[in-house]
This record gives sequence, C-alpha cells and structure tokens, in this order.
Amino acid sequence: MTWGDGNQFLGGSCEANSEYGTNISSNCRFNTFIGMGNENLNASTGDFVDRGRYSKFLNCYSSQRFVAQGFNGLIDGGYFELIEVQSVAIGYEVKNAAVNNWNTGAGGFTDAGSGTRKRSIYDIDASIFINTTDVRTAATMSLTSVTGGTRGTWLNDTRLPCTVYIQGTASITQATVSRGADAVNIPTSPVQAVRLEAGDTLTLTWSSSGPGPSVSRRTHTEG
Repeated sequence: MTWGDGNQFLGGSCEANSEYGTNISSNCRFNTFIGMGNENLNASTGDFVDRGRYSKFLNCYSSQRFVAQGFNGLIDGGYFELIEVQSVAIGYEVKNAAVNNWNTGAGGFTDAGSGTRKRSIYDIDASIFINTTDVRTAATMSLTSVTGGTRGTWLNDTRLPCTVYIQGTASITQATVSRGADAVNIPTSPVQAVRLEAGDTLTLTWSSSGPGPSVSRRTHTEG
C-alpha cells in the first residue's frame, strides 16, 4: 500500500511471496487489518512491514516476521512467529498476542523502538508470557555549577512514565520534579525512588563537598 488512509481490510491472506506479504508505506494512515493471515516463509523482508501511521492489526497472524517501523501502530491479539519492533518505530503498542507459533527457531519478540508499550505477549514455544518490563538503565544528568554545589537535571523524554532511582551518599540540598513552570519539591534523601511522567524533569542540587548521586531509570512499558 503506497497511499492509503482510513481503509479497513477484513480477513484475507497474502501467501508465497518472495519479498514481503503486506507492505504499508509511510504515506499511509489510519488503516485497520482484522483477521488477516499472511504466510510468506521465504519473504526476505517480512509477512507484514508497517511503516504507516496509526495502523491497527487486530487478531491477525503471520508465519514469518512482522516488521514494525511505523508511528503509533497497534498489534492487538493474533499469533505470529516473530514480532520485530525496529529502532525507527515510535509509540508502537503490542498486546494480547502470541509468538513462536511456527517453531522456526528464529521467532519471538524484539523491541528496539521508542516509547513502545507492550504487555501480555505469550511465547508458545516456551509456554510462558514474555517479561516485557523494561530493565533499569543509567539516566545521565545535565550538570550546572551553582553557588556552593552542583545542579543536575534529567528530562524524561522516553514518551512513557518512568521510575527514577537515586542512589549514593550525596548531600542533596534541593530536589524537584517539574513540567514547564509547575514544580513540586520531593524529599532530599540520597537514596529514593520517584515516578516521573513523560515530559517531567528531575532536578537535584547537591553540595560540592561530596560526590554526586547516581541516577538510573526503569520505563513503564506495560501500556
């Protein structure tokens, strides 16, 4: 599909293609696929390739690879061999789906996208639900020298809520969470966890007489 807006496809299948099954370009918006099943085991690109905006796939299936590269797409239900959310994808949501249905040894679920929401994804081979919670990663603060100390800020630009962990022995003199002109003070404990919504900024000020805090975050990807 090269140019297509607001279309709905009910059922049907693309099979035995050598490059891809269903290819949705970046010019396509608000298209919905319901109960569509693709079987293209030799497709070099994938059964489904979604580069569109606001595409929805409801109870579809794919015997090879579903490639998500679009903006705010949705996979809800269905069964697949591999769902691959690539790095160019923004705001994709994957839920209530099963993977590894064809037992090729190369199935599963991978996510390199930005702001991906994901939950209730079942691995048929392993007979378990995949742990889709995010791992804790470092949050690098922007540092500024202030009178008597240092101020560090971190903007939650993950597009999702985060739990931010503050650790160490720093002598924190002020701590705030802000969004625009609205700011609220939080405890100055050197060891604590605080929730930041998307777009919130954490600001910590600490005395120059000691080390700065260690800050890390875990994104809430459950959707």
